[in-house]
Order: sequence, then C-alpha cells, then structure tokens
Amino acid sequence: NFNELNLRGDLGQIVENVCPFQLKTRYSEFPIKYWRTLAKAEVDLFELGNEIIPIEVKYSELNEPKISRSLRNFITENKPKKGLVITKGFCGEEKINSSLIKFMPAWYL
Repeated sequence: NFNELNLRGDLGQIVENVCPFQLKTRYSEFPIKYWRTLAKAEVDLFELGNEIIPIEVKYSELNEPKISRSLRNFITENKPKKGLVITKGFCGEEKINSSLIKFMPAWYL
C-alpha cells in the first residue's frame, strides 16, 4: 500500500511497529524486550540498566490518560517506577500506585 500515511487504515499498526525501532535507534545500548501473558496480552519493555520501563503504543486521539488492560496488569504485577504510553498527540501523566506513567506523542520520538 503506497497511499499517503493519513489515508491508510493500518496507520496505528505502522506507528506501533516503528516506535520501538526508533527507541532502539536512539538508545542502541538498551535492549527492547516484551512481556506476554498466556492470554497473549503484550507489553513492550525498554531495559534501561537494571530498570524496566513498559511501553505501550496507542496511536489514537486521546483526551485524557487511558491505560490498556495489559499495561495495567504489567504495572500491578511488576511495579515499575515509570512507564510510557506513546500516543497520536496527547501529553500527560498518570500515577498508578507507585508507578508514574507518561503519555508522549509519537512525533516526539
């Protein structure tokens, strides 16, 4: 499909695939892994030294912080200090227990 990006039905999937590679390009020394449940829920993980940062890409119009069930489950089970949700244009943050989740637009990467 060679249509312009704004005309593609799979734009969210494209952004979801590009974001981890962009992070890997910027921070090549830190591996990107993923966490998957038996039910196939998945969260990308950015390993920064001994700190694990969960990353979720939600390329949609958000007006307020929204955290997926899989990311929420990861946070509840693993209690990371911080997490990242990559959005279409929304900036913000939300605290879940002791975890600070930042929301950042994909264009910022």
